[in-house]
Amino acid sequence: MATFIKALDLQGFKSFGKPVRIEFKPGINVIVGPNGAGKSNIVDAFCFVIGKIKKKELRTERFQDLIFNGGKGGKPAKFAKVTLILDNSERIFPVEDDEVRISRRVDQLGRVVYRINGKRVTRSEVVSLLARSNIFPEGYNIVLQGEVDELATMDSIRRRELIDSIAGISIYEEKKEKALRELEKVEEKIKEATIVLEEKGKYLNELKEDKERAEDYLKLVDRARRLEAQIVLKELNSLAREREENLNRLRKIEKLIGKIHERKEKIEEKMRKIGEMLDKLNGKIVEMQEEKERVEAKVIGLRLKVKEEELLLQNLEGELSRNAGRRENLIQNINGFEEKLKGLRERKKELISEMEKLKSEILEVEKELPTASEQKLWQLFERFYEEKNKLQMIKEFEERRVRVERERNLLSEVSSELMAINAELSAKEKEVGKLSQIKEYLIRELTILRAKQTPRAVEEILKVREEIPGIVGRIYELIKIKPGYERAIHALLRGKEQIVIVRDVNVAEKCIEFLVKNKIGFAAFLPMDRIKGIYREEKVDGWAMRYVEFDENFRDVVYWFLGKCIISEDPKMTDGKYRIATLDGKVFERSRVIKGGFQESLEIADLEKKLIEISESLQRISTEVNDLLRRKEEKLYLKAQLEAELNQVSLPTIQIREDVSQLEKSVEELRSKIENLSTTISRVKLRKILKLRRKEEKLRGELAAINAEAKVIVRNLKNMSSLLRNLNCEERKIKEREKNARENLKGLLKEIEEDEKRLKSYGGKIEIIEKRRDMLVEKLSKLKQLAISLDSRIQSLGEMREEAVQRSKRIEEEIQEKQREFLSFGVEVSESTLSMDEMRKELENLRRAINSFGYVNLKALEVYKRAEEEYLEIKEKVEKIREEKESVLRLINELEEKKRSAFLDTLKKVEENVKKIFSIFSQDGEVKFIIENPENPFLGGLEILARFPGKKTQGLLSLSGGERTIVALSLLFAIQEIQPTPIYILDEIDAMLDKMNSRRLVEILKTLSTKAQLIVVTHNDEVISNANFLYGVSMQENGESKVISLKLPS
Repeated sequence: MATFIKALDLQGFKSFGKPVRIEFKPGINVIVGPNGAGKSNIVDAFCFVIGKIKKKELRTERFQDLIFNGGKGGKPAKFAKVTLILDNSERIFPVEDDEVRISRRVDQLGRVVYRINGKRVTRSEVVSLLARSNIFPEGYNIVLQGEVDELATMDSIRRRELIDSIAGISIYEEKKEKALRELEKVEEKIKEATIVLEEKGKYLNELKEDKERAEDYLKLVDRARRLEAQIVLKELNSLAREREENLNRLRKIEKLIGKIHERKEKIEEKMRKIGEMLDKLNGKIVEMQEEKERVEAKVIGLRLKVKEEELLLQNLEGELSRNAGRRENLIQNINGFEEKLKGLRERKKELISEMEKLKSEILEVEKELPTASEQKLWQLFERFYEEKNKLQMIKEFEERRVRVERERNLLSEVSSELMAINAELSAKEKEVGKLSQIKEYLIRELTILRAKQTPRAVEEILKVREEIPGIVGRIYELIKIKPGYERAIHALLRGKEQIVIVRDVNVAEKCIEFLVKNKIGFAAFLPMDRIKGIYREEKVDGWAMRYVEFDENFRDVVYWFLGKCIISEDPKMTDGKYRIATLDGKVFERSRVIKGGFQESLEIADLEKKLIEISESLQRISTEVNDLLRRKEEKLYLKAQLEAELNQVSLPTIQIREDVSQLEKSVEELRSKIENLSTTISRVKLRKILKLRRKEEKLRGELAAINAEAKVIVRNLKNMSSLLRNLNCEERKIKEREKNARENLKGLLKEIEEDEKRLKSYGGKIEIIEKRRDMLVEKLSKLKQLAISLDSRIQSLGEMREEAVQRSKRIEEEIQEKQREFLSFGVEVSESTLSMDEMRKELENLRRAINSFGYVNLKALEVYKRAEEEYLEIKEKVEKIREEKESVLRLINELEEKKRSAFLDTLKKVEENVKKIFSIFSQDGEVKFIIENPENPFLGGLEILARFPGKKTQGLLSLSGGERTIVALSLLFAIQEIQPTPIYILDEIDAMLDKMNSRRLVEILKTLSTKAQLIVVTHNDEVISNANFLYGVSMQENGESKVISLKLPS
């Protein structure tokens, strides 16, 4: 089955207020229910959604009445909407979905909206889509209530028109109507053309006499024209012979020119090859020059490294020299300490010997003290000196402690300063390394830029300043530009920056001789003696000389370059007296020319400025490094001194716990006791004892001092030995660095030597190539001279050729003029055998004869010809129109025949189908069609006669209601077999059938349901009992229809 209705959705349509979905299946779908329940409203909904527009068929007076009115006490709907859901699984419709949803909606204002699968469309689009499955709004697959009886009772004309519509007669009628309208137009054209043709015939006869006289006149004119053409032809032939002779001469000249050109081409080929060789040689020279410049740049870089290594060696030698001085001082100090230690040891021996003697004397004196008081006094003296020594040691200890603390703090400060100096030195060394790399890069870039910008001749001249005294240099070497004015000054000097300034004319001549002799190139020189005294103060704002600094000795030179220049942002501030430069580098010349663009000289100046800044930074940092090294050396020496002093003033290891005030008190008590006892002891003995004790004390103190000093000297000797070892180690490292530096220097010098040899080699090779190039240049010059002489010969021949060409042009112009004159005659003639005089005499006679005609209406020929052409054209047109009429008549006859044939064929098929279906209802009955006008069926109607068993043959109006229904149903189903459709909607077609005929109708419906889906509205029990699906419709109390469905058993 191509398609079928899957469901019908109703919302607000007639008696269906709420949304209702009725699902249908293939087969016989029967809708039942009491009258007024809303069964036919379902059929109306189908008719509404497929596009029926006749309100009568939808059983309404206006579309708004299709909207649910609210029933009993309900709220009216705002719109009515019906959605038809068709199966599209076989893709009968051009939609990619398995379902096609067609909806139609009408609102209270009567506005209608159609949609297909949600997309808004027009009615014609819906009708076109359904037509793909033979579903039409006015098709016979939809039979509404009462239409069966209407079909049975319609008159014969309408019945015949029904067959017409099935047979497609309307198509033939339209074509015939169109042909008849065309026939009317054709007959009107024939009528008009015939009138014009008769008028043209009369006019043609009137023109005939004038035409014949004009023809006689034109014959004489034609003879004269032909004779004139023959005269011109003879002149043309004469000119052609002259042209041929001139062309032969021109060919000879061209041939000679061709030969010279061939020779010249060979010379030019040689010149081209020489040029290619020169290009290659120049390329080699350029390559070698570039390589030479690269090597020169490398040599400059190597020389810079040599200077750096030499500077490093100087620094290392300075360090070695300083270390040697320090080592010498340390050795002298060590020797001095050793001498001093030796003296102390000898003095110590002497003191020990003296003390031994003194002890012996003391013992002798002590033996002389027999009394207890003397012994006690002696003990008090010993205790007194012992306590006094302790007190003295504590005081010395305190003094030493303060001194040690002070020197220790100073040593800590010195150590911190040394650490800071070392850190600063490390940072400076890194900075030096970084700046050295930048300097090397800048030198390399500057060398490349100078090599690019500076002509070789200028470069070579600047190299021989020592050999040719008096070469001052270029302008940039004499001036210093003030910040902010670099671009303006560089723009003003552009084009003059390569001028070499020399002392006088003699120096300039020597420089030029040097360039000529060495074949280096070309350079410009400015002798200072030629511009002496030209300077004068220009009283103008922005004078360029105010923005540069220079030596007064070169004032005239700077004036020559910048004296007539100003720097300003206003190019109109002068009247052309000065050159003006803006700060961004544009130059307004006195000639009103404006110059500007990228300045390589400014880039070089920027690099030179950066290089100067870097060099100054390196010099400044080098000075700072030397200062730091000096300070480091001073701090190291101070540190060594402080460490020596600290070792010298080291505290003794004796532990003295008594308090100073207690010791002083003890000393005073002992002194008092000694004074008390002294009175009892002999003054002589006492003085002797005291003298010996003081002497002993003195010796002991001197011995202690010697021991302490000796210990300090030993410690100092150890420290100085350690410093000496460190100094020797440092010196070894410096010597190792010096050795590496000398090796690097040696390698650099060797590399420079090799590169300089390469430079000399390049110079020699370049000289050889330049000599070869000069030879080729000389050869090329000779070939150019030869080419010039050939050009001169070609020019001479060219002039001769031009003369011949001009003559050819002149002859050609005369020939063209004669040809135009000949062509103007418009005749074809051959050259006459008569002489020119004979032809001219005959031409004179013809002209007299022509003049004798007087006035001749020559237009008569043209008018007659045009009138004749128009007459023939109209005549031909009339014939064509008549042929067109015949063609239209044939078409009309053919259409009538086709229409009749189509009608009769369709009528025959319908009649056969009717008989077949009628036989189902009445096996012994018969039915037949009667054409009222067999000659022309379209002028009459169609009668249907039927005979039922036991009855006579009668017309439809004479039959009973049931019999009419059987015949009408037979006709209806017969039509449907000719125009089959997948869906049939039948509304109470069985109303007039009895039980038996209802069964027969069911058999027909079953057969039809195998090919199509049937939706039948009925009250007939036979139909209901044979339904596949049953749908019950009932009316609710609120005035709304309700639908329930039921699938019946097979």
